[in-house]
Amino acid sequence: MDETKVGDSPTTYNLIFDANHPSLQVKAAKDTYVDAVEKVTPDSADYKSGEIKLNLAVDQVLLGTVTCDAANHDLRVQINPQLGPDPKSTQEFVWTHLVDFTTSRYAGLEKLEPGSGYIESEKITKHFEHPCRKGVTVRTQFIGNIASRDPLVYKLKIKSDIAYDDATDKWEPYPRAMKEDDELLAKIRKAIEIAQ
Repeated sequence: MDETKVGDSPTTYNLIFDANHPSLQVKAAKDTYVDAVEKVTPDSADYKSGEIKLNLAVDQVLLGTVTCDAANHDLRVQINPQLGPDPKSTQEFVWTHLVDFTTSRYAGLEKLEPGSGYIESEKITKHFEHPCRKGVTVRTQFIGNIASRDPLVYKLKIKSDIAYDDATDKWEPYPRAMKEDDELLAKIRKAIEIAQ
């Protein structure tokens, strides 16, 4: 209620209007839903009926994405040295698996540099319907490269951006990744990371 939390729904709250507060903002919020906000005055039909109902719409973007340690951040993964008989074999094993796992999720690769261990996938986009905007598009891309050769450490990242259809498709960083990206990272880590 005007930025003051009054409790979980359903709740009872006495609204007080005066010269300083001729109207109040009533807001309902819940994880994976779009916030609902209503301006209430003493003349509002909901106020007069004694019950203010706010309908929350599901946020498909939040349902289709997850928080992810590697979303726009380097995730350092120390490689299990026992994956090969020597460091060169281990690096080759890891490289082969990185390429295989990445192409199982992403259709193609934009950059591939085996010597430096750099891999960059093509971008994948997914469009979501949104109750308050025309639509929302999330775009992700997998990036990996060697951070250290001794011990062998890779930096893995999911570059994630979001664009709102009603904002002329301007891309901006998004702190979440698609569920499939998080699953890809889990598979990679299980296959190559040293046991913690």
